[in-house]
Amino acid sequence: MREPRGSPLAHTAGLGRSGVGNGMVNSEGRGEPPLDDNKVVWPSAVVAIVLLLLIGTVLVASILKYSSVDDALRYSNSLAGLLGVVTGAFVSYFFTRGTVKVAQDAQRDATEIAKKAQQAADVQRHEKDLTQSAFAAVIGSMPPDQVAALQNSNPAVRHAVARQ
Repeated sequence: MREPRGSPLAHTAGLGRSGVGNGMVNSEGRGEPPLDDNKVVWPSAVVAIVLLLLIGTVLVASILKYSSVDDALRYSNSLAGLLGVVTGAFVSYFFTRGTVKVAQDAQRDATEIAKKAQQAADVQRHEKDLTQSAFAAVIGSMPPDQVAALQNSNPAVRHAVARQ
């Protein structure tokens, strides 16, 4: 995810989707393996097909075993609930994977943006401390009458000296 150009974090948001899942360190400090959907999808698809074939085989066997259609239908009706649960599980698993992956990618991107923003804030805080130290050293080395004249002529200097 990229920040809009006018955003205060636009300079820190150069992440893009290509950096996600390429062995980055997660929030617990452990490395994450690269994401490869093919390693997960194919075994899952094989299991899904085998389960559907198993249920189909049971239904065909019931048709062949029972002499009347009513007996076969009664037996297949008892498996209808199981077939519904299995079908629902397949649909939920396979068709929500994309949504889950997008949410995980967005979370990783947000974490990286937050880390970069924190680093930028730390750098700015350090630069502010250095500037204050330099200002204090310069003001401390000036004669008091020049400091007073500078305070009278510049409200920012007056405010800064008052904070020292």
